[in-house]
Amino acid sequence: MVKQIIVRLGSEVSDIDGKLWALSKLSTLSGDPVFAKAFFTIDGYKIIKEMILNIAESHSNITYCLRSFIWLMHYQLVPTIEDEFVRRLIDFVNSEQHLPVELIKCSLVILEKVVQRKEHTMMTQVDVPDLIQHLWNRESPIIQEKALALINALAQGPDSLKILGSMASKQTRDTIQKNILCDDINPSMAHELYVYQSLILGLLEDRLTSMIDPLGTDAKYILELNSILESATEDTQNMKGSVFSLTEDSRPVTLLDKYLPAVMINKSFVNEDFVCSTPQPIKAVKKASYSRSKSTPTPSSDTKNLPKRHSLMIDFSSNSSILICRFTLECMLYFARRYRRTFVRVILEEKASSRSFPYTCERLVKLLSDLL
Repeated sequence: MVKQIIVRLGSEVSDIDGKLWALSKLSTLSGDPVFAKAFFTIDGYKIIKEMILNIAESHSNITYCLRSFIWLMHYQLVPTIEDEFVRRLIDFVNSEQHLPVELIKCSLVILEKVVQRKEHTMMTQVDVPDLIQHLWNRESPIIQEKALALINALAQGPDSLKILGSMASKQTRDTIQKNILCDDINPSMAHELYVYQSLILGLLEDRLTSMIDPLGTDAKYILELNSILESATEDTQNMKGSVFSLTEDSRPVTLLDKYLPAVMINKSFVNEDFVCSTPQPIKAVKKASYSRSKSTPTPSSDTKNLPKRHSLMIDFSSNSSILICRFTLECMLYFARRYRRTFVRVILEEKASSRSFPYTCERLVKLLSDLL
C-alpha cells in the first residue's frame, strides 16, 4: 500500500484522481504505526512536506498531508522541523482568507506539538492576539479548542510572562466568556479552560504569599480604604435607620442610580446592583433586592447604637495579630471602589457582630484560592 501511494504521489503524470485517492488513503492509514513507519522509511515524509510547502497545492491536498504529518509526529518519526515549514503553518493560522476548518485545525495541532517539543525559536513569531481571533469562531468549537490549547502551550514557554499578560487581559477573558462559556463545553475544551484558568490565577501567587506593609508601600491603599469609609459615614448617618432599618425602604436602587451624584442617594445602600466586570448574556433586567443576612442585628428604630465614624476605620496596624496578604488588600480596595455602598454595609455588619473585616477577607481569599 505504501508503494502504491508513493507512486501516485510522485507521478509526474497529471493523475488528479489517483493523487486524491493516495492522499485520502494516506491520511487514514497513517494512524497505523506499522504503516506510518513504512511510509517514513521510504522518504514519504519528504514528499508530504514538499506538498505542504508548495504554494500551488490545493488546500484540500495540503489538509490531507497535514493529517498524515500529525500521525508521524505522534509516533515520533518526524525529525527537527525546519523554519520554512513552521512559517507556512503560522501563515495558515494567521491568514485572513477563508481557509478550510480542517486545515486551520491541523496547523494549530502541529504548532502546539512544536511548542511542546521546545525545539523551535520560530514560535516566538506567533502572537496571542492573532490566535485570540479564532476564539471568536463560535461556528467551529474545535478551532476554538485548538487555538486555546496552543495559547496555553505558548504560555508555558520562554515568553510566558508576556503571553500570560495577554491571556489575563479583560479582552481575552471577555472573548472566552461571550464565545465559549455561553455554549455547551465538551470535556477536552473543559480541560483547556482549566489549564487557562490555572495559568492566569498562577500570576497571583506572589501576592498571595507576600504580607502587606501597613506603614510602607501599602500605606496609601489603606489610607484610601479608610477615606472611602470616612466619606461614606455622613451619608450613612443620614440614611433612614441605617443598618438597623435596612428592610424599611423596599424600593431597590436601579442601574440609573449609578449615574447620580453620591449626595443625591438617600435610599438604602444595601440594594446596590452589582456590575460584573465580564459581560454576561443579555437577560431581562431584574431589580436587585436585599435580604438581611443572619449576621445583621434585628431591625430597630433606635439609631443610638449606630457605629461612630471613628469605629468604622479598618485596623491594619502592625500590632494587629492578623496577617493580611497583598492580594487580599487589593481585593478589598477593588470592592470599596466598585461597590462603595455595599462595602460600607459589610463593614457595618462586621462591626455589629464584633468580627474583624480584614480577617474575614483574608479567610475568604484563601478559601477561594484553594478552591480555584
